Amino acid sequence: MNILQVITKLDSNDPAEDLREMAKFLTFTGHKAVVASGGGVLVKAIDEIGARHYMLPAGGNLFCLPGTIWRLASIIRKENIDLVHARDGFSSFVSFFASRMTLRPYVASIYTVSRRNLFERAEYWANLVLCASDFAARSLAKKNFISKNRVRTLPAFLDLESYRKKPVAEKKCKTFTIGVSLGLSSMQSYQGLIRAVAIAGRSIGNLKVIIDAAVPSGGKEGVERLELLVKRHSLERVVTLLTAHEGGIFSCMPDLFISVLDEAHFSARPILESYARGIPVLVNDTEYAREYAQDKKTALLFVAENTQEFASKIVELYRGESLRARLIEGAGEYVLKNFNAKKIMKNTLKLYEEASSGLNILIIKIGALGDAILITPSVKAIRHKFPNAKLEILTGIEQKDIFFESPDVDETIVCDLKERDRGPGGTLRLARRLRKEHFDIVIDFQNNKISHILSFLSMAPRRYGYDNGKFSFLLNRKLKLDKQAIGPVEHQARVLALLGIQVKDKTLRLSFSEKDKAWADNFLESHWVNKDAKVVAVHMGSSPRWATKLWPITYFVELCGRLVKNADVRILLIGEKKEDGRLDAFLKKSVCKPISAAGKTNIPRLAALLERCKLLVTSDSAPMHVAAAAGTPFIGLFGPTDPARHAPPAGKFAILKKNLECSPCYKTHCKRGNACMREITPDEVYDKAAEMLGINKNTRNRPTSDVSRDDQRESLAPQCKIQTARDATTTVRRKTRKT
Repeated sequence: MNILQVITKLDSNDPAEDLREMAKFLTFTGHKAVVASGGGVLVKAIDEIGARHYMLPAGGNLFCLPGTIWRLASIIRKENIDLVHARDGFSSFVSFFASRMTLRPYVASIYTVSRRNLFERAEYWANLVLCASDFAARSLAKKNFISKNRVRTLPAFLDLESYRKKPVAEKKCKTFTIGVSLGLSSMQSYQGLIRAVAIAGRSIGNLKVIIDAAVPSGGKEGVERLELLVKRHSLERVVTLLTAHEGGIFSCMPDLFISVLDEAHFSARPILESYARGIPVLVNDTEYAREYAQDKKTALLFVAENTQEFASKIVELYRGESLRARLIEGAGEYVLKNFNAKKIMKNTLKLYEEASSGLNILIIKIGALGDAILITPSVKAIRHKFPNAKLEILTGIEQKDIFFESPDVDETIVCDLKERDRGPGGTLRLARRLRKEHFDIVIDFQNNKISHILSFLSMAPRRYGYDNGKFSFLLNRKLKLDKQAIGPVEHQARVLALLGIQVKDKTLRLSFSEKDKAWADNFLESHWVNKDAKVVAVHMGSSPRWATKLWPITYFVELCGRLVKNADVRILLIGEKKEDGRLDAFLKKSVCKPISAAGKTNIPRLAALLERCKLLVTSDSAPMHVAAAAGTPFIGLFGPTDPARHAPPAGKFAILKKNLECSPCYKTHCKRGNACMREITPDEVYDKAAEMLGINKNTRNRPTSDVSRDDQRESLAPQCKIQTARDATTTVRRKTRKT
């Protein structure tokens, strides 16, 4: 693999040391190691390893930001980089945008759990986030900064062989030297340390303390405060500050190492290096530190705020030779077991391969329930094309059940654009949620303004959809709408063709569990319906805004009455609770004693129920698509919409539609009294149902008790002049709207 590691400065710190060790490992194992940085003391070491180093513009400088990103992108292209590994906050920011420009995966390492600035937040946008400890990984997930499935724990690299070759030399004097790492710790840690040293110095006459203050909190101001504390306690002869020393405190051969870092700024490398060098360790007791220091086994723990305890632990280690020997032995075994550099680096390579091989794909479909079912063949085709990808779907509350049980979908992201996610604020919150998943590809099957905005704000480098003028400039992989009417699956297939995906199997898919199937069986049995009975499902409703799709209630009454009388079937009413008005009107006029499952099913249960049915009669609505997915024959009644665009692919089905001059109009209100639906008569529907059920369709005895003549006259009376059109029961004309 060709790996590019990026860091702001190559100074002697945890990220830079890990970068150097990884570059060495990559070079020795035949991989290509490339490093980009703003310079530093370790540049020479990188060159000696044989890795290629590139200088970036001044790290952390906002004015150089565009140039840095452009420079990094050119390095990626020039070196044919397979993956980018960012080692700190600023490098993560530029690596994110450069990797997006070049369509390369990128991973980021996080070493602390301190408060993140703007640049450091870019670490959360990586394909994989590598945390130095389980504590850091848990903290990120707990604070909801990043999705759990993108966090991996990767301990610090430790070249144990190099420490064995360079043991700490024998001292010429008998001073007891303490090495202290302050790093980015707080001022409170400084004060506790100096006070403890002052107290311990009363019992240790030959005490010497060396503090690595190269990068203290507050910069130069922090160093000045530390010097002032030393003077206040008259410790100038005891305490030495190292503000710029490449060798660090370990070059001074300490007898004891102390880490006073708090939880937010904790660094594990100095502790682990002390273990490897055979130096006893004293560690500030935090949850983070306890992952690396076992009290009285590998180190001694103390509470930094308790100065007396701190000082007593220093004295205890000074006097207890057997204690020091026991800690050194335990620490040596600990690092040999858990921090073998070769093992960790091999695991790092596996993580590189994981980040490179697995695409993260988002499909957006927030619209109507039936439309969501219509994308299931496309979802299957995407999964077939990318079997190892993580496939997620952004959908609405009503549609979530369609994908929860789908074997092709890894995760369903549910949004509520009517309430929780409504308005600009809700859209931004939803976009933040999407960014956490770090999608590589977004396929927008919704194709409206909000979905295009969400596609863009997800920061996915490849965003696919239709160029329909609805903020479609936010997509970077798009095609024009086809003027010719094509089926819904074919419509989606045109977008998928941009990814080289073919939708070969157009069968709708709906998964439901054995529990759903058992519920459907029990429901029908409770209404005295055995497994051999003929059940015809009827859906009389539609979306609240689509009143023009409704077939008259009186027509349903007549149809059901004739089916019950002549075909010996049981009528099953399905629908939602909000359709109770039409159901009540039907029950008042009908005497066919139907079974009502309206408002009692979710999508999987409805699919299980329809699987038991011989036929479904419905208008252009979601149950028609559920029936197609369940393999149930259906009769679709179309009026204001075009079946060529919306009828689902299915095995056995029939479409009834009147070819009026005004149809399809796609209007939710009709000045002509829904003529396109009223012109479809109960006789036509009954004949088609009889044909599909295998009964004698010439039997047209109408149950006079079901519908009065006045009701029939009212239903059939045209409320406007319409153009006479011939019946189109089996053939659907593909016709575009007139403008």
